[in-house]
Amino acid sequence: MDLPYEVVRRLTQFCKPMWVLLSVQLTAVDKRLGVTSDNPLLVSVRSGAKFSMPGMMDTVLNLGLNDRTVLGSAQQTQDLRFALDSYRRFISMYSKIDLGLDGEPFEVPLQEVLVRGGNRANSILILKTGLPTHQ
Repeated sequence: MDLPYEVVRRLTQFCKPMWVLLSVQLTAVDKRLGVTSDNPLLVSVRSGAKFSMPGMMDTVLNLGLNDRTVLGSAQQTQDLRFALDSYRRFISMYSKIDLGLDGEPFEVPLQEVLVRGGNRANSILILKTGLPTHQ
């Protein structure tokens, strides 16, 4: 079902000022906390509904991770495996929840690599690479 033009126009008018305000406020938070790519601010975003239904709230965790900040997260936690796994999960959640993509293209290659390596958990996979991890 297509949304009527007027509904789309009103939503667009509402969203633009909201995103400008959000950007200004997040920039202020970044400055106050000293957020950089080495010291990333990661947030969780939950879908909002006037009335929540059990099991229907979608959440994207670790919004703020990217190719640069994942290295800062690894440095902060002294745990590269944790940082990489968090980034993988973020990409998977964002793709599924916000882009409406099926999660299978993300999970199947991981499972194939795990099976080939005789692993049952992705934590073991990264440990076998020889990359430093916190124990």
